[in-house]
Amino acid sequence: MACEPPDVPLDWRNPDLVVERIVQFVERGERTVPYWWLTNEYRFGGRFANSSFAYAYWGIWTSILLLALVSSRYWLDASTVVVTLIVLGVTYRLWDIVRWWTDFLIDRRHFAVLSRERNVVFLALNLIELTFVGAVLLRAADPDPASTGRWFDAFFLVTQMGLPGGEANSWEKTVYVVMEVSALALLLGGLAALISLVGAKLKEQPWHGPTGGNA
Repeated sequence: MACEPPDVPLDWRNPDLVVERIVQFVERGERTVPYWWLTNEYRFGGRFANSSFAYAYWGIWTSILLLALVSSRYWLDASTVVVTLIVLGVTYRLWDIVRWWTDFLIDRRHFAVLSRERNVVFLALNLIELTFVGAVLLRAADPDPASTGRWFDAFFLVTQMGLPGGEANSWEKTVYVVMEVSALALLLGGLAALISLVGAKLKEQPWHGPTGGNA
């Protein structure tokens, strides 16, 4: 979560107007996600305001997404209202994930992290979530393929390994674009996290053998 220390008189505004507008939009969007509501001390007395809650938050959302995927054969036969609500709920989580990584990548106020390694772990966890998001959205776009097939289609989209084979309708093509762009945002943020991690851990020194810390 981005924060601005009161004792550091720095101008956090980005000199590029477009980037600054994106940052402002992303910052306002922070208040639209459940994580912000739950971790604000004045709302729940600090009950969820701890670093471990992020793992529980991820677990809850991943369980919801998995349940939505495995039960898709049932809700796809329901009313249009039910399908629309599920698609909106899944898209809401997609916004939650992409918003955080975009903030991490371009917001200057996001100047500190709890742990560089933690960021890499959450990159992997969020990419797993993204595959479930993509699978549910693809199921909604075209119910014919099985859930497992849609998960693998989403996996290839998220990992940027290629588009699913076969003909795609307009809704599927829309999902392709959304998932590719979303995954790109995470991968760029993850690349920044990896560079920071490796740069902080490694240094040049004479070789002292495998037990000397050299690769």
